[in-house]
Amino acid sequence: MKAPKSASWWHALPDTLMAALGPVKGELAVHYWQSHYANKPDSAAIPFMRDVAAECDLSSAERQAVRTAIHRARSGITNAAPQSDQKLLAGRVVARHLLLLMRREIFAEPEVSQREFIGVLTQQMAPGKGLHEMAAPVLGWLVQGGKMPELSLPSLGMVVHACYVTACKVLGPVRGDEILTMAVTSASKLPEARRLPPNALIYPNHPALTSA
Repeated sequence: MKAPKSASWWHALPDTLMAALGPVKGELAVHYWQSHYANKPDSAAIPFMRDVAAECDLSSAERQAVRTAIHRARSGITNAAPQSDQKLLAGRVVARHLLLLMRREIFAEPEVSQREFIGVLTQQMAPGKGLHEMAAPVLGWLVQGGKMPELSLPSLGMVVHACYVTACKVLGPVRGDEILTMAVTSASKLPEARRLPPNALIYPNHPALTSA
């Protein structure tokens, strides 16, 4: 999509950075740009490329992506992912963080066996809970690791909620709430949490999970 060319092309750079680097490095690069360079003249592009590579620990491919993003912004070309897609990607990062921390804390409790946790969680994700055929892959990921299944935002909310309910059932509501609070506090520090707050993933029907 063509955008009007302007001397202030750098105002278009955040969108092209997000499209080029993705939600994690993109958010970091945008924050660095807005904090240090957004109000500087056109010549700031070269030092920005150098400094952001060091600040955000960019690989060679990511440094090239920054150069491409600057070129697109200067040319008036934007191809940022739709807001809904960016929110979905952020939600998957936040949900993964929440689930792994909750799993770690639950498994660390001496009175809870992995089998008991998976058994209760399986009941919470049984047919009729809304996950359908994705329940088995999610359970497999929680036990064995690997790549997390690519779920929709409502499904991510269902999984996080099911894990929280399981913690309350096997450890009691007080400890379950403690674990959830710890996980939410940690996930709130992620760059992606600015696009999708962890609290939204606790409730499967939260408006943030169903709105664009």
